[in-house]
Amino acid sequence: MRLTPNKRGLTSTERITITVVSIMILLLALPSVNYFKTQLIHSGYVALSTSPSTKIHQLATDILHAPIRWLYANHQLPVIVVDIDYPEWEKLADNREQAIEQGSIPAIRSQVPAKIAFNNQHFNADVRLQGDLTDHVSGHQRWSLKVNLKKQHAILHSQRFALISPHVRTHQGPVLFAQTLRLAKFNIISPQYTPVKVVVNGDN
Repeated sequence: MRLTPNKRGLTSTERITITVVSIMILLLALPSVNYFKTQLIHSGYVALSTSPSTKIHQLATDILHAPIRWLYANHQLPVIVVDIDYPEWEKLADNREQAIEQGSIPAIRSQVPAKIAFNNQHFNADVRLQGDLTDHVSGHQRWSLKVNLKKQHAILHSQRFALISPHVRTHQGPVLFAQTLRLAKFNIISPQYTPVKVVVNGDN
């Protein structure tokens, strides 16, 4: 005769406690809604409505269609590689920290030397933070940078240009507006926008 120990099941109180603790751990581990919103904005996502239900429907639809759109998207963007030595990069990081603390990028900011690579060509340049408001430096990696190439060199017909995350310029809005002006035969000078892929110190 083999004796087996009695296996006591969980009581209802224990099950409720385990469930509540598991939910609390899950809520603490998951990023906040604001974090998801910020990541969507920085990734270039634009809501086409102000209604919460319509936004959710649009997001769900776009997620379902994302794989097909990614397959047929143009991934061959021009690539600009920026290399900045660590001590010089720390100066830009200090300016960013100061901007976050005071609510705006300091008027007197560090300008540091950098190496710029484009189309298998290499250029020397001076780089500083671009812009005034903190939306230029709010992202963890995407900081707006003002680039001034030396020795009269130019990239995409510009010796001085800014590398700016699309969300700072309301994504495709300025480009569409400039094209509308040209189609309407308005002789108005507007900034030139060129989408590029940027790699800063090895980070895409």
